[in-house]
Amino acid sequence: MVYENWYCFNESLRVGIRAHPYYFTRYFEHEYQDLETCKSSLEPTTDILLQIGGARDLLIPEPEFLVKRTINKILNLHYAISELGNGKTLIWVEDQLAFRVAPELTLPIVQTSILEPVIYIQSLLQGRLILHAAAVARDDKGLIIAARGGTGKTTTSLRLLQTDPELCFMGDDLLFVNGNGGADYYPRPLHLFRHHLRDLHFLQVNSRLRLKIILRHLLRQVLQKMYRIPFFLSTRVNIKDAVPGVKIVSRTIKNKLILLEPSKEIQQVSLKDAEERQNMSRLLLDTSDLRETVFAQYLGERPALKQQVESMEKQLMDNFLLHLDAASRIGRSHDDFDEVLSHWAKDFSAR
Repeated sequence: MVYENWYCFNESLRVGIRAHPYYFTRYFEHEYQDLETCKSSLEPTTDILLQIGGARDLLIPEPEFLVKRTINKILNLHYAISELGNGKTLIWVEDQLAFRVAPELTLPIVQTSILEPVIYIQSLLQGRLILHAAAVARDDKGLIIAARGGTGKTTTSLRLLQTDPELCFMGDDLLFVNGNGGADYYPRPLHLFRHHLRDLHFLQVNSRLRLKIILRHLLRQVLQKMYRIPFFLSTRVNIKDAVPGVKIVSRTIKNKLILLEPSKEIQQVSLKDAEERQNMSRLLLDTSDLRETVFAQYLGERPALKQQVESMEKQLMDNFLLHLDAASRIGRSHDDFDEVLSHWAKDFSAR
């Protein structure tokens, strides 16, 4: 039996997951549990269908992109993509033993290396940019916290929620933003590591999840020593379970932004200055971590589409920054980091 679920990411984007056995789709059910499922849409939408397993020829007889590649030196992926940039994009990924033995460890690689880069491109063509950022909000006003992976988006956003219970959660990793300065929630559970248990004592994580987080930390250390490359083995936890009573906002109209950096500096950004805005745009786009994914491979073989995507990225980001209320670059190692962050949050809440 083949299982298939469709998820409404927004009013113009649906993502479908088709697979057998059931626990392949169960992983994505957990990832997208905060989204409405939708079998059909009355409005015109862009559809992305990811099929794991089955006959590739039946789904994509003539793929425009067929790849065999090894990711993180341990997972060999064979996948095909068709009609990227059109109304319905098809993705086929060959079933393999690793998916069945360790779905919670291997399916996230399919998600982050193949599916989400395709979502990124399709969203961009619709006028939405996916920003590597966390966010907290009050009503329709948001504080966006952008950063590279591992810089502290999750820790920073959750600490803000804990210090100000009136703030609402809007995500800890990815965010849809648009050229009007607005932002939309991107569906993802928290990605927790062992240091979150150490640094965020207020998290309500049960003993089973704590054990899973610790075991994945140990596995991560073993893999990094064996293969000498970084591994990001997080444990997915729903924000409502980790922070009971948390309020979630799905959209903000007015936003401020801080870019977290591994430095001791704090630098206010003049958004009216074209040169400063261009530099900030480059820094924000560099946080996306897309270079080692299908995004870079696919566009590398299609110069015209690559030029179109890069042009839209720059234009969207420039317009987004131009419509923000304020922006700043804040170093995590600054002596007054907590005080500065608290000031931003209080000032933002009072607006």
